[in-house]
Amino acid sequence: MSAINLQEVVKELLLSGLDEPTIRNLLGELRIEIRSHDADAAYAAAGLHAQTREFGRGLGDRSCLALAIQLGVPALTADREWKKVKAKNLKVEHIR
Repeated sequence: MSAINLQEVVKELLLSGLDEPTIRNLLGELRIEIRSHDADAAYAAAGLHAQTREFGRGLGDRSCLALAIQLGVPALTADREWKKVKAKNLKVEHIR
C-alpha cells in the first residue's frame, strides 16, 4: 500500500472517532507493507492522469494504480469505475 493511501485510511478512521494509537494497533495487526511515495512513484502516478481523468480519479487512486502496475499485482478496490481505466499492465480486482 502506498503511504498516500495509508494517509486516506488513517484520516477516515480518525473521522470515525478512533484515536491514533488504536489505529496504529489495528493497522499493525494487518501487517500491510507501506511503500513510500517517492519521486518515481509521483511520476508514475502523474503519468496515469490522462487515463483516469474522465473517471474522476484523484491522487490516491492514481497512487494505488501506479503502485499495482509497478509491483505487477492487481489493484484491489470496491469502486466499479476503476474497471474503466485502461493502462498498460493494469489489473483491477473488485473486493465486493
